[in-house]
Amino acid sequence: MDETARKTLSLRLASAAGHLKGIERMVQNDAPCLDVLQQIQAVQAALHKASLMMLPSHLRTCLTTAIRDADVNTRERVLQDLTAVFEMSNKLNLSSRRFEPMNSKTFTVPNISCGHCVHTIETEVGEIAGVARVKAGQETKQVIVEWEEPATWEQIQATLQAINYPPEGLIQIS
Repeated sequence: MDETARKTLSLRLASAAGHLKGIERMVQNDAPCLDVLQQIQAVQAALHKASLMMLPSHLRTCLTTAIRDADVNTRERVLQDLTAVFEMSNKLNLSSRRFEPMNSKTFTVPNISCGHCVHTIETEVGEIAGVARVKAGQETKQVIVEWEEPATWEQIQATLQAINYPPEGLIQIS
């Protein structure tokens, strides 16, 4: 894994760990059950996103190295390990997954003026649990966001407002 990816993954995991500590405090303070459940789902979504961040690195490094290895047993072990991870993932996800289509919106953000603006939007909105993809364009001043539960459009809008990049001119909804 390259250093940038390692740092990004480490930050995401640290954020999830902080949220998990918050959930622990909520339970100790007898917070409403639904609030606790929503926070648990948010941490699960963040960990799922971290898992998806790891996959390309694993495929480029560990799996590629194993496939090139002269030892058939090494290749077979790595492929079996990868298969086992996906089987476990399916067991964990299929029982509770609702197979709803992902939400998507394309809109204009007139305040985008530089690469830093793009980076800020993509980072801040991308940190929302349930957001799968954020793509901002400096030249077009357009942003595309794709998400699923627990994220909501209202939450995404509020985040954009809070960081001074309010959305305007809805272009496409799906």
